[in-house]
Amino acid sequence: MLQYIKSTKNPNATLIFKGTQLGVKPAPLVASFSSRGPNLISPSVLKPDIIALGVDILAAWLNGVPPTEVAADKRRIEFNIVSGTSMSCPHVSGVVALLKGAHLDRSLAMIKLALMTMAYTDDHDGKTLLDKKDYSVSSVYGFGVGHVDPDKAVDPGLVYDLTVDDYLNFLCASNFNTRQIEVISRRQVSYSGVQQVNMWDLNYPSILVSFDASAPSKSEVMVNRMVTYVGDDDSTYTINITNPKGVTVAVDQEKLIFKKKGQKQSYMVRIFSEKVGLHHNYSGSESGCLVWTDGKHQVTSPLVVTWSQIPLTKELKMGYCDRGEDEDEDNIGHGRDEYEEMIGRDDFDEDTINYENVDNVCHDVVDDDDDDAI
Repeated sequence: MLQYIKSTKNPNATLIFKGTQLGVKPAPLVASFSSRGPNLISPSVLKPDIIALGVDILAAWLNGVPPTEVAADKRRIEFNIVSGTSMSCPHVSGVVALLKGAHLDRSLAMIKLALMTMAYTDDHDGKTLLDKKDYSVSSVYGFGVGHVDPDKAVDPGLVYDLTVDDYLNFLCASNFNTRQIEVISRRQVSYSGVQQVNMWDLNYPSILVSFDASAPSKSEVMVNRMVTYVGDDDSTYTINITNPKGVTVAVDQEKLIFKKKGQKQSYMVRIFSEKVGLHHNYSGSESGCLVWTDGKHQVTSPLVVTWSQIPLTKELKMGYCDRGEDEDEDNIGHGRDEYEEMIGRDDFDEDTINYENVDNVCHDVVDDDDDDAI
């Protein structure tokens, strides 16, 4: 094309509009501009959590703004083709509204987390979603738990739930103190004594933990989760585990037996790091998954393990949380200050962390319902 333009003083071009194209493959794709993980602020929370349609969406448009958003553009239109989170967010919000209408008794947290456990990570050909920026295979740091699937989320079988106290404990484990938590939550909070609270115990479908890459001996992290049964009949769920490379994962219960709707059951995940004494520059991540299934439903939780010379789980001193009344005024905010200081160190460089191996390995376990996806 460039050669043709250079070859004549009056080059001509023709644009042919082919209309709506159906059956384009591969699809869906992770948009090249989509936000990526990992989450450096809250390392135990997966970023992104879920993806949804948000590219080239026909949307209402302010008639006072030109379609190109360039001042020289004098056109005014009522609709425009727009891409971005501003498009995918209302898409998911509409899905949540429909699911809330179908299940008025479920909390918004239940609905969101059901969308996460029922998401899919395969394209229409049954292959792992690709990243459009270079058409490589995407990963949990590209698509999170996967692409939203409203049809499956209507009947998830098991759901995770979160309460206000869960979030308060998460803030506490993140080194926010009582005063900061009260500012955020706009309520009084107080704990008598000291209790053990870990960031990774937030009752989220995804599980992310970090290990010290230079540790001389094997390490272990225990993660707690609780699920609620939302089916109508008795049901038994069994666990399928895909271990991330370099760790062994065990669950304290191989089966969860439910007798009635609304019944809750807890389980503990033990993650053993087999990588020890790694060289001082080593950093990397691996992923796997946990799937609870009753033969009909497959409730999937991504499992991501990171090795680093500065393990966030230790640097943030997560483990014991004191929301007592006698906090030292001089220490207000010290936890977040430590974190900001940590990520500013010369030896903490997110670009040096190897995320190439954080592949999606759950698509071989979870059935893909291509035709029902949005």
